[in-house]
Amino acid sequence: MFDEFMKAPEEEPSSTVDPPVIPSTDDIDEFLTDRLPQYETAYTDLNTRADPDKYPYRSKYAGRELLRTELKELVRFHKVNEKAEASEETTHRTNELLDAVATAYLRLGTNYFDTEEVPACEPRFKRALEVFLCLPAARRPKDKIVQCLNSLGMLWISRGQPARGFNFLRRAQIMFEHIVQDGGMKKEGQEELEKQHTTTQFLLAQAYSGLGEPKLAAKYCAVTLCKQLEAENTFDELDPYAPSWVTLPEESFNRKEWVRNCSGLSDFFVNKGMLWTAEYLLHTAETVASKADMSKERGRELLAEVQRDLAQFYIARLKLSAKLQSQPEEIADMFREQASEEGEEKERAAGKLR
Repeated sequence: MFDEFMKAPEEEPSSTVDPPVIPSTDDIDEFLTDRLPQYETAYTDLNTRADPDKYPYRSKYAGRELLRTELKELVRFHKVNEKAEASEETTHRTNELLDAVATAYLRLGTNYFDTEEVPACEPRFKRALEVFLCLPAARRPKDKIVQCLNSLGMLWISRGQPARGFNFLRRAQIMFEHIVQDGGMKKEGQEELEKQHTTTQFLLAQAYSGLGEPKLAAKYCAVTLCKQLEAENTFDELDPYAPSWVTLPEESFNRKEWVRNCSGLSDFFVNKGMLWTAEYLLHTAETVASKADMSKERGRELLAEVQRDLAQFYIARLKLSAKLQSQPEEIADMFREQASEEGEEKERAAGKLR
């Protein structure tokens, strides 16, 4: 089984290549306890290193070669382990090797995405998912499986096929819900799973937008904003293995991006006539923006942007109030029509559920 997974996409190592020195089971144990953590530390350093503009992906390419070397060693150790006498230790080594292989492929897929080689991502993410699912149920790292599903969903959304991306994202969402229902959050590591679930919500907002479901897109955008704000004080360190579309460039909580997304969401509610919700969002954005460093120009600019949006909102509300006074029936018809459309949408949704 393991050899099938090591028939890697394209240039990844093949399990048919025999090394000049055959390792022992003691070598496997030494690799898993000592050298594998060293690989992870070295890759983390490369993956988080800032490269010059002239060679923007130099460290990423070096990290890729490191992952390939790690995979070659894993192939060698598997060959020795599969010949060992069946025992609990042998089974444990097999599971450790499978987990290491899947993690390496997940990182390779992320690496290709970060270097803008998107077509090469999909086979790596799929390979990682396949190997993770071959582990015993109790040994499967749920957070990494959710990350694989998120990554595949993101790829299809970026290709303009939100329906295919939605398929992976719904699986990630359902998996997280089952973990919560089964009380597995404490076992799995709540913080990492919460991070991945926030990413799922963020990508679902994009998928629903692409599917022509603006209300659901707004809903998941709001959920994402809430989760990001709740986690502001817990995202102290960036995940070194997160792809660039998850890892924020300057700080773990990207205040500017959050504020602008919150202000943008308010526009949706203004267009729906839900002015109270839009106002609440703008004041929330103003509160978050006001916590930026006002000694820096970008902090002052961010707050000024929100205050400008608030001014425009109040102007729009005054215009609507004036129109309501002069043309009350027209405004009433507009709201009735909107309510009717919402009712039809709920009926269609209920029909789909049946």
